[in-house]
Amino acid sequence: MVVLLKDILACSRKHDFVMANSLIEMYKNHLPSISERHIFEVLGLYVQAAYNRAKGDEGNTLNLVRDFLVSAVAMSQWLMPGLVTALVYLFAGTMADRFDNTSLPPPNELANKALQHLKQVTLDNSDVHADLRHRGHITLAAYYLGCDLSGNSVAQRVDKKYVDGAKLSIRAIESSAKDKLTHYRAVQFNLVQSIYSFRCSQNQPKEREHFIQKALKFCIDAKDLAKECKFNEMVSWSRSLKSLLLKQ
Repeated sequence: MVVLLKDILACSRKHDFVMANSLIEMYKNHLPSISERHIFEVLGLYVQAAYNRAKGDEGNTLNLVRDFLVSAVAMSQWLMPGLVTALVYLFAGTMADRFDNTSLPPPNELANKALQHLKQVTLDNSDVHADLRHRGHITLAAYYLGCDLSGNSVAQRVDKKYVDGAKLSIRAIESSAKDKLTHYRAVQFNLVQSIYSFRCSQNQPKEREHFIQKALKFCIDAKDLAKECKFNEMVSWSRSLKSLLLKQ
């Protein structure tokens, strides 16, 4: 089941939706025979949300993402705090501000809750644990910087206190096992650092050109890695962000 989960996510990120859908059906068929069924039901909702999010805003996909995540967050309350609950809260946190009429808490609350749950996973130095910590801080940074990780919106301006909050999350990643960043997370981290530099250019006009150049470098690094790894969605956002920066 865990292998199926990883394969579904990998196919979704590379937009191989035919294979991803086939794997989701296989996953559903295996669910009745699993002993830890409640955990895998929650994870099943999570991957179906991820699958539909990767498909973009076509048709009813965004509503499907919302419905899957609302159900996953609700069911997570019956699980012990840990990797699974953190995973669900973090994904919900990256999407919460894109939905209308939803019962989901705001992104910063979900990300902070996930990070608290991760602290309860003692003696875990696994790559999964590190990735979720990174994801939590990236989600917080994106929230404070007034952008979302799907590249659908970048606020015109944000207050300096929020930019300073984002800096704390960026520093948390830099001071942790940064070498454990997955390729996908490294793309997101570069994009967040690009937006952070852009915000600095807005708040420090005397050093505007310096920060815009830094922002462009992070953005290009993100695009190059996303293209290499075939993360099509991140390639698209990198291009959009580059266009925004070149207009400054």
